[in-house]
Amino acid sequence: MNIINNANVYDIYPSHSITLKPNTERFILVGKKSSSTSANIAVIFIISNQIHRKELKIDKVDSTSENYGLLRRLYAKQMLSELSAFPEQNKKRILDIGLKYSLVSNFTSILVLETLQQHIEHKICTHQSRRKLYNDYMTYQNNKKQEELTKNWTSQSFRDLALSLQESNSETKNLIEISDLYKKVIFGEWDKRYSEIEVTTLHELNCFIFQFHQQQQILNSIDNRLIRHLPVDLRIVMVWDTNDTDVDLHVIEPIGEECYYSHKNTAIGGMISRDFTQGYGPEEYLVRKAVKGTYIVRAKYFANHQQSLIGTTTIMVHIYKYYGQSNQQKEIVTLRLSSNQETIDVCKVNSNDDIQQISNNTVTNNQNLNTNIHLHVTCDGCDMSPIKGDRYKCLFCPDIDFCQSCKSISRTNHNSNHQYNHPLLCIKDSSEYPKSDYLNNHNKINHKNNQCNSCFMKPIIDIRYKCTCGINLCEKCEFMGLHDTDHRRTKIVKSEWFHSNFDWWTSIK
Repeated sequence: MNIINNANVYDIYPSHSITLKPNTERFILVGKKSSSTSANIAVIFIISNQIHRKELKIDKVDSTSENYGLLRRLYAKQMLSELSAFPEQNKKRILDIGLKYSLVSNFTSILVLETLQQHIEHKICTHQSRRKLYNDYMTYQNNKKQEELTKNWTSQSFRDLALSLQESNSETKNLIEISDLYKKVIFGEWDKRYSEIEVTTLHELNCFIFQFHQQQQILNSIDNRLIRHLPVDLRIVMVWDTNDTDVDLHVIEPIGEECYYSHKNTAIGGMISRDFTQGYGPEEYLVRKAVKGTYIVRAKYFANHQQSLIGTTTIMVHIYKYYGQSNQQKEIVTLRLSSNQETIDVCKVNSNDDIQQISNNTVTNNQNLNTNIHLHVTCDGCDMSPIKGDRYKCLFCPDIDFCQSCKSISRTNHNSNHQYNHPLLCIKDSSEYPKSDYLNNHNKINHKNNQCNSCFMKPIIDIRYKCTCGINLCEKCEFMGLHDTDHRRTKIVKSEWFHSNFDWWTSIK
């Protein structure tokens, strides 16, 4: 479509080319004008592979006309029709348009809601025109969201932070802060999916007390009833980085007996903690006196209860020999599980030798294997600077990086400047990163007159995807799968200027 007389015609719907069914007599084209004068527009259409052009004159609008209200609703109806291609992503706009123009949509309701409690009960936001009720509703939702975020953070992250601070090499570590973090987990009231995390944390608190038992200030701050030194020959703890996921820890002992969630106690004294079917774990195996021989550690990816952009879960297995003793040894094994019901042998542990890896795709985080240093890069999770080992850079958030440790213990999920579901790019060598395709000045690519049909970015900056059904997507919306994945797309990485006549293909009566 080409606007001939610069009459400031804009927001035209449909906003992309459309294909009409045979024998269609007419179609509706609507738009807005910023002036009251008439406008001439040209419509380009194709019949039997022949391009045709028809000019139309749009008369000036009289706001006092009896048809004015009908025209506004007709325009709104066309907007709703296009927004409905992505109903969930456009839910708020669809609701706003339906309320403003009194139109029915998939999200409208015939309920008559008058009070705040009614809106909360039915989970329906009041219209902004009811200012006080709208503000009260938004205040309630924001408070609820903050409570949920706080609750999710304190079920697992207090423990993670306590462990990180305890194992750090800092000479100025605050021992009272570490013990307080442990106690928050032990005495806190958590969601039922984290039930019995207090048992594992209590064992870790006593190991901490044993390590710093000479510091009287720690003992004075802890209830004596919680203090009991329980050293074990072998302790295996497994955590994972995907919420609402069930990963099961299995340990096959040297005599062949398997310890797991449905067989929690073994003949040699091995025991395993409760089965965590949601959250991030942990699941823990303990044996007070380890018999000589080989212990096989297995992980079963039983179920993932959430939709994940990445689609895989990374597990981290902490293996302690002589836990809570002066000769304690620790190693960490991490690996990715890619499909439900998958069972993988993680490693072998010899009771009188070092830990041996089994799976070819595992990576032992021995703190000496990966010696890469990322100069001038600071971890946004633990403030490590420079980052040592693998570096994880967010593909969407500006200047957000995490170290391998923060990525493994899911600290990336709790950073206020980063959204938990954003994908992270693993960078082994930062000196090679500037040469990658991600830094090819995509922010200078400007697709003029092209709008993303999902997030409505206009013009589209960076890479554009053109779908065979006629819509455009920005790189972020295409990556997140917000359009039919069966449709074929063309990836456009260069700015393109097409004559406006070819940007609008449609048919008219």
